[in-house]
Amino acid sequence: MTVLRVMTWNIQGGRSNSGQPVISEQALFIKTQAPDIVMLQEVQAASAADAWVEQIEVLSQLSGLIYHAFWELEEWHGIHAGIGMLSRYPLTDVVQEPVPRPAYTYLPWSWEGQRGILLASALIGGKPYRLLSTHVSVHGGEYADTHTHLLAQLVQQIPRGVWPILGGDFNMSLAEPALDEQFVPHKVTGGGMVNCEGLSDHDPLVAVLERSAPPPPPPRLTARCAPYPLPVPVRQTPGTASGTVRAAVVASDANGTHLAGTVRLNASALGYGTIVAATGQTIAVPYRSTVSVDPVTHEHETSVTLPGATLSVAGYSDQAVDWGV
Repeated sequence: MTVLRVMTWNIQGGRSNSGQPVISEQALFIKTQAPDIVMLQEVQAASAADAWVEQIEVLSQLSGLIYHAFWELEEWHGIHAGIGMLSRYPLTDVVQEPVPRPAYTYLPWSWEGQRGILLASALIGGKPYRLLSTHVSVHGGEYADTHTHLLAQLVQQIPRGVWPILGGDFNMSLAEPALDEQFVPHKVTGGGMVNCEGLSDHDPLVAVLERSAPPPPPPRLTARCAPYPLPVPVRQTPGTASGTVRAAVVASDANGTHLAGTVRLNASALGYGTIVAATGQTIAVPYRSTVSVDPVTHEHETSVTLPGATLSVAGYSDQAVDWGV
């Protein structure tokens, strides 16, 4: 049986609740909690204002958690910060997964910087783990919804036998539906909120996780469009055409029973942003069809661009939609 202490903490750029620089004190506070893994948010990158100190380095050295990863993502008022993690165990296969940004986050009156998910692997107690650290939009809405669904997809894509641990600042309560997905297949045997005595505007959360059995495989479903394949008009002459095709997305279980769920189309590359619909609902699926001529063979080459689509059904792993094209 493996027992882990996992901590998540938004350190407010190494500043106390009153705005004083306290990165060293925060590192020593982490050490007193004796965590094995720490997920961090609002970790400031090196800047002239702070004597070019890399906060992740200070946190790692003074906490004794010598393995670390950091991803600079955000900027506000000239301050650059991001998400990170500290670990008692070596971190490998570090991946930075950006969250697709809705168009409104680029507007001056609703600007919000890039959000992302930092992933790393670790061998703990002889068993493989996949660690995920993140910071969800404080404003909620489409950006937060896309973020939490991407988290669920990434966890479901982790190979069986590898244990996921997800931590971060979710800016939402545990009662919200977006957190209904089971991200951490451990038994929580202790922990809770810890009073940091004003070392940040957020108190950290510590969880003691007990691993006693392998996680069960999630049930699978099939996601297809109707009609199938998607009837995309194809050009007969060189050039590019775009438009929409009417279709519905159907979800079914292993027995062929249709299920109710939500379909999300990431159509930003086609100029449509994110499209959300219920299963069985007819929607306009955007497409782009391009015909080019091979300069050597003079043969026509056709390519079709369609939005990536994900189907979510409660109790099932998220599935990519099969357009059949």
